[in-house]
Amino acid sequence: MLSSSVDGAVDRIDAALDALSSLDLSALSADELIRLAGRCETLARRQAVLAADIALEVNRREAADLGGAPLKVLADWLRITPAQARRRATLAEPLAPRRTLDGQP
Repeated sequence: MLSSSVDGAVDRIDAALDALSSLDLSALSADELIRLAGRCETLARRQAVLAADIALEVNRREAADLGGAPLKVLADWLRITPAQARRRATLAEPLAPRRTLDGQP
Protein backbone atom coordinates (compact mmCIF):
# COMPACT_ATOMS: atom_id res chain seq x y z
CA MET A 1 0.00 0.00 0.00
CA LEU A 2 1.27 3.45 -0.86
CA SER A 3 1.29 6.34 1.57
CA SER A 4 -1.74 8.58 1.23
CA SER A 5 0.30 11.41 -0.31
CA VAL A 6 1.86 9.12 -2.94
CA ASP A 7 -1.46 7.40 -3.61
CA GLY A 8 -3.18 10.78 -3.97
CA ALA A 9 -0.57 12.06 -6.41
CA VAL A 10 -0.86 8.93 -8.57
CA ASP A 11 -4.67 9.16 -8.46
CA ARG A 12 -4.48 12.76 -9.73
CA ILE A 13 -2.23 11.67 -12.61
CA ASP A 14 -4.68 8.87 -13.44
CA ALA A 15 -7.58 11.33 -13.43
CA ALA A 16 -5.71 13.77 -15.66
CA LEU A 17 -4.88 10.99 -18.13
CA ASP A 18 -8.53 9.91 -18.14
CA ALA A 19 -9.57 13.49 -18.92
CA LEU A 20 -7.03 13.78 -21.73
CA SER A 21 -7.97 10.39 -23.15
CA SER A 22 -11.60 11.43 -23.39
CA LEU A 23 -10.84 14.50 -25.52
CA ASP A 24 -12.16 14.63 -29.07
CA LEU A 25 -8.83 15.16 -30.81
CA SER A 26 -10.57 15.82 -34.12
CA ALA A 27 -12.09 18.96 -32.58
CA LEU A 28 -8.66 20.49 -31.93
CA SER A 29 -7.02 22.88 -34.33
CA ALA A 30 -3.73 21.85 -35.92
CA ASP A 31 -1.89 24.24 -33.61
CA GLU A 32 -3.64 22.84 -30.52
CA LEU A 33 -2.91 19.30 -31.63
CA ILE A 34 0.81 20.00 -32.11
CA ARG A 35 0.98 21.79 -28.75
CA LEU A 36 -0.77 18.85 -27.08
CA ALA A 37 1.69 16.44 -28.70
CA GLY A 38 4.56 18.52 -27.32
CA ARG A 39 3.09 18.59 -23.82
CA CYS A 40 2.47 14.83 -23.93
CA GLU A 41 6.07 14.24 -25.02
CA THR A 42 7.34 16.34 -22.11
CA LEU A 43 5.14 14.39 -19.70
CA ALA A 44 6.34 11.06 -21.12
CA ARG A 45 9.96 12.10 -20.64
CA ARG A 46 9.29 13.20 -17.07
CA GLN A 47 7.56 9.89 -16.37
CA ALA A 48 10.56 8.01 -17.78
CA VAL A 49 12.87 9.91 -15.41
CA LEU A 50 10.64 9.04 -12.46
CA ALA A 51 10.53 5.37 -13.53
CA ALA A 52 14.34 5.32 -13.70
CA ASP A 53 14.64 6.96 -10.27
CA ILE A 54 12.26 4.38 -8.81
CA ALA A 55 14.22 1.51 -10.40
CA LEU A 56 17.45 2.88 -8.94
CA GLU A 57 15.91 3.18 -5.49
CA VAL A 58 14.55 -0.38 -5.72
CA ASN A 59 18.03 -1.55 -6.74
CA ARG A 60 19.50 0.09 -3.63
CA ARG A 61 17.18 -1.85 -1.32
CA GLU A 62 18.11 -5.08 0.41
CA ALA A 63 17.02 -8.29 -1.29
CA ALA A 64 15.61 -9.53 2.03
CA ASP A 65 13.26 -6.52 2.20
CA LEU A 66 12.00 -7.14 -1.34
CA GLY A 67 11.82 -10.92 -1.30
CA GLY A 68 14.46 -11.39 -3.97
CA ALA A 69 17.07 -9.70 -6.10
CA PRO A 70 15.90 -6.07 -6.40
CA LEU A 71 15.87 -5.69 -10.17
CA LYS A 72 14.45 -9.20 -10.66
CA VAL A 73 11.58 -8.35 -8.30
CA LEU A 74 11.00 -5.07 -10.16
CA ALA A 75 11.08 -6.80 -13.54
CA ASP A 76 8.60 -9.43 -12.40
CA TRP A 77 6.28 -6.85 -10.83
CA LEU A 78 6.31 -4.58 -13.91
CA ARG A 79 6.32 -7.46 -16.40
CA ILE A 80 9.44 -6.16 -18.09
CA THR A 81 12.70 -7.95 -18.73
CA PRO A 82 15.46 -7.87 -16.13
CA ALA A 83 17.57 -6.06 -18.76
CA GLN A 84 14.95 -3.31 -18.99
CA ALA A 85 14.86 -2.97 -15.20
CA ARG A 86 18.66 -2.81 -15.09
CA ARG A 87 18.68 -0.21 -17.90
CA ARG A 88 16.30 2.02 -15.94
CA ALA A 89 18.47 1.88 -12.83
CA THR A 90 21.63 2.43 -14.87
CA LEU A 91 20.17 5.52 -16.54
CA ALA A 92 19.37 7.11 -13.18
CA GLU A 93 22.66 6.29 -11.45
CA PRO A 94 24.82 9.16 -12.81
CA LEU A 95 22.20 11.75 -11.84
CA ALA A 96 21.28 10.37 -8.43
CA PRO A 97 22.50 11.98 -5.23
CA ARG A 98 25.59 10.23 -3.91
CA ARG A 99 25.67 8.52 -0.53
CA THR A 100 28.57 8.18 1.86
CA LEU A 101 29.87 4.78 2.96
CA ASP A 102 27.63 4.92 6.03
CA GLY A 103 24.55 5.65 3.88
CA GLN A 104 24.28 9.38 4.51
CA PRO A 105 23.21 11.62 1.59
